[in-house]
Amino acid sequence: MRKSPLPPGFRFSPTDVELVQYYLKRKVMGKRLHFNFIAEVDIHKYAPWDLPEKSCWQGDLKWYFFCPTSRKYPTGARVKRANECGYWKATGKDRSVLYNGEVSGWIKTLIFHRGRAPKGERTDWVMHEYRLEAKNLADSDVLQDSYVICMIFQKDGPGPRNGAEYGAPFKEEDWTDDEAEICSEAVPHANMPEPNLVVPSNYNSSIITSTHSPEVIMLQWRSLMFPMMIFCQC
Repeated sequence: MRKSPLPPGFRFSPTDVELVQYYLKRKVMGKRLHFNFIAEVDIHKYAPWDLPEKSCWQGDLKWYFFCPTSRKYPTGARVKRANECGYWKATGKDRSVLYNGEVSGWIKTLIFHRGRAPKGERTDWVMHEYRLEAKNLADSDVLQDSYVICMIFQKDGPGPRNGAEYGAPFKEEDWTDDEAEICSEAVPHANMPEPNLVVPSNYNSSIITSTHSPEVIMLQWRSLMFPMMIFCQC
């Protein structure tokens, strides 16, 4: 799997509303997306374990795709969800996505099964399929179901897990080539408290005179007390 171009901790974690109202809505309207986090892939042509490498974003263990819809029958409404490895089977009821108190989309949960229906073997691969429902687009004859967004992940064991996290595991060796930038000047931290002005016994008191401002006196004191301190800019 490719290394993420961003440092550890960065996640592509959009809400259901953001996926439907921004990403999917702009896609079906043909508008430009400012960030290329979601690849366009006909996911039903591939086994789910082959899809992570086709994702634009490699920073998590959830993968998002714009998937063009294809019908199982030319005159029907059923979507083709099978390939030579197996098929996606819906489970549970579709969940609504609410925006400003109105339904703006739907989420369908599907489980991948190996083999052929109806005797396929259930796997731990799960898909959340997001589809758009926008009345203003329907009135404008925009084909809302031309694309769906599919979020795919692999569960850790059978059954649902409350609070499960799917961020990619941290691997320190992936970041050992990062170089720390060392500053050439001592820059005190913004939250560092001002030290008490305790003059050492060997300090030349003639430096501090009434002709110096308090700021100059403090800088002179710091240069004496901390001649070897180097602060790194993190």
